[in-house]
Amino acid sequence: MVLLRSFIILLLFLSISPVKTSEVKASEIQLLTENYAPFNYLEQNNLKGIGADIVGALQKKVGTPSAPKILPWKRAYRTALSSPNTGIFSITRTKERENLFHWVGPLYSVRDYIFIRKSSDFSGQDISDLKALHSIGLQAEGAVHKALVKLSFNNLIPIHQVDKQLDLLISGRISALQVSDLTMSFDLQKNNLSFTEVRPIAVLNQADMYLAFSKDTPLEEVNKWQEALNELIKEGKHAAILGKHLPSLSLWSLETGIEVKVN
Repeated sequence: MVLLRSFIILLLFLSISPVKTSEVKASEIQLLTENYAPFNYLEQNNLKGIGADIVGALQKKVGTPSAPKILPWKRAYRTALSSPNTGIFSITRTKERENLFHWVGPLYSVRDYIFIRKSSDFSGQDISDLKALHSIGLQAEGAVHKALVKLSFNNLIPIHQVDKQLDLLISGRISALQVSDLTMSFDLQKNNLSFTEVRPIAVLNQADMYLAFSKDTPLEEVNKWQEALNELIKEGKHAAILGKHLPSLSLWSLETGIEVKVN
């Protein structure tokens, strides 16, 4: 009888005792990114770029020691969707993705354009003229790719090796290229080309870039990263990183172009 009573008391104790199932060690967080300059890219086996610098600063605050793993975007995205305690950057926050992740950010913002070669004679005035182009190259499976498909663009060329995208445009293998102002300026300088080699024919929405965590990541952990970003901003360190990478004024912001809403 005494043993039975003790057993019942033990069961009652276990039933009312809080079980901590949502705690995650910093070392268990997996971070994923892609090799896409100038946001996040490898240079002499070191991860560099504006996204990499910001996330690296957050890692120091949160105490996550593991280096981000670099994967092709499509694989990184699918892994972040299906794996617990996993973050992916730099990723655009869209309506389609809103409920698929927990979001930390924005880390930084860029403006997206559609560029053509300076020798091209495009003189279109609206979105139908863009759809009439022979081909528009853009990052495969990216947010803009999906948005333009929804807008019935049938001339899109998905690019998987984004480090080759400027060459595709300059060589004439694609008619136009959709990239951000930051990417285009970086690629032109890297290839020792003048900024006048290209011109924008369309301007898309400003894109805010985020660090996104899988839905199976505890909110307590996600909140730690957002708090770390807030601290980074208050300390002025975030502004210092932006100043290192972003031009003070978009090189092409004053040029006229067709407006394409991709939200």
